[in-house]
Amino acid sequence: MSTALPETPAPTPLTQRFFGILAGLAVVLALWVAFWRLNAFSFFVYDDTFIVLRYAKNFLEHGQLAWNLGEAVEGYTNPLHLGLITILGGCGVDLLAAARAINAAAYAAFAAVLFLSLRKRSGFSAAILIAGLSLANPAMIAWVWGGMEVPLSVFLLAVPQALMMRAILDPPQRTRENAILTAIFFGLAFWNRPDNALYAVPAALMWFLWKERKNTQLFGGIFAGMVAAHTVIRLIFYGDVVPNTFYAKVTGTPAVTLANGLQYVWEGIATSPYYYAVGFAALAAMMLYRKPLRAFAFYALGSIALGMAYVISIGGDFMPGHRFIMPWLPLCLLSIGLLLENVKPALRYAGLIGCLLIMKAIFILPDDLRGVDGTAMAGEKVGDYIQANWPKGSLVALNAAGAIPYKNMDKTFIDMLGLNDRHIAHRKMPDLKIEWQHKPGHGKGDGAYVLSRQPDYIILSSIAGDNGFDTPVLPSDVELMGSAEFKRCYKQEKTKISWPDVILRQNTTAEKDFTFAYYHRTCPKA
Repeated sequence: MSTALPETPAPTPLTQRFFGILAGLAVVLALWVAFWRLNAFSFFVYDDTFIVLRYAKNFLEHGQLAWNLGEAVEGYTNPLHLGLITILGGCGVDLLAAARAINAAAYAAFAAVLFLSLRKRSGFSAAILIAGLSLANPAMIAWVWGGMEVPLSVFLLAVPQALMMRAILDPPQRTRENAILTAIFFGLAFWNRPDNALYAVPAALMWFLWKERKNTQLFGGIFAGMVAAHTVIRLIFYGDVVPNTFYAKVTGTPAVTLANGLQYVWEGIATSPYYYAVGFAALAAMMLYRKPLRAFAFYALGSIALGMAYVISIGGDFMPGHRFIMPWLPLCLLSIGLLLENVKPALRYAGLIGCLLIMKAIFILPDDLRGVDGTAMAGEKVGDYIQANWPKGSLVALNAAGAIPYKNMDKTFIDMLGLNDRHIAHRKMPDLKIEWQHKPGHGKGDGAYVLSRQPDYIILSSIAGDNGFDTPVLPSDVELMGSAEFKRCYKQEKTKISWPDVILRQNTTAEKDFTFAYYHRTCPKA
């Protein structure tokens, strides 16, 4: 049975004009989505962003890339993003604004890479349609404001993957310059997040299969050199081969299960099917019907499969927007754009579908992106209260390690989830039979260790403390609440703090204030 697509009539000026109009409408809708979403998400910032900003602030003010001064722990996974934030901060830019500016530039650059990569092969209309779809992606827009490294990772992966597309489809493009640029950008992607290194493996395999010996060695040497350089720096500064966050989130925790990972991937694809599912369908169509594009389909599917296996193996993630599958966006969108190549009459339908999909992105927002991150928003208010009322130099134990510590640079903190604490991160945890311990990133704790450091204040649960909870929520909470020393030496205190305006505007609460509960040490320190 033939696998070729059926013959289609030659394009006419009318069909080309029709698709051009549809593509133009799609771009207008995409820009509308982008500006609307950028405004709508302006409240969005994630608590973990403030962890990175605390590192940057300590470096700018004290010359130490540390969460707590004097403690060499790598509680971040985005050294390149952190470095760029720090550079802008050194130029006088507010650190959160710097993080958002970097993300905004990466967001725009990603769309430009897609357009430039597809324009010659698939035509202006198809290229602008795919660029428009990238601009309309709700998760990309959310993370522009959210402040974490996601948009930068997507851009840094898009560049080498687009270069690989050119080299796969056009053998004369398998040049020395291509090998160098591809390796450099994969190396930068690794510097932005270590797990991005996975996506360089299929590229290295392609260079090897092409029997381009010198270019393969060049690619491998540059990329391996960039990986080795950062690993050596990490060993010198922190004494670890991988970030402390790896130990806190991936090793020795009941949260890492295949069931969690599979559910995470499935939900990520299901909430944005007009990107991922359509991209997978385009790759399948290439495999079946487009022999000249089959090699690229193998490369793209291999890259995505490798990333998918990794995400499943670590149990997924808990943050909104399914950020761990967003590195698949470049290959999915490039695949959709490539499938439109030389199928001009069918572009009418592709353009119409593209417009409808973008409208779907306008009106349907994934559930995990519909609300604010109360941990960050209310955490800033709690941080302001602590800064005004707790003594300078206090030792504070808490689970929410972002906004509260960032607002209190004059205090030392114990991160009870272990992202910024070497001891807790390396602990092999028993299953404490609590729900949140089985969520990624929330599996570690050590109540006895926390008490051994005799903190002046302890904040259980999240930013509001354990006010209103009948049972402990997180691992350290369970062990502290069961400790006789904790009951003897710590007294609960409560105060009212006003909700941030953005939470009140969203009508998520009828109360203007929330109760902040914390524990103050009453026993003398040894």
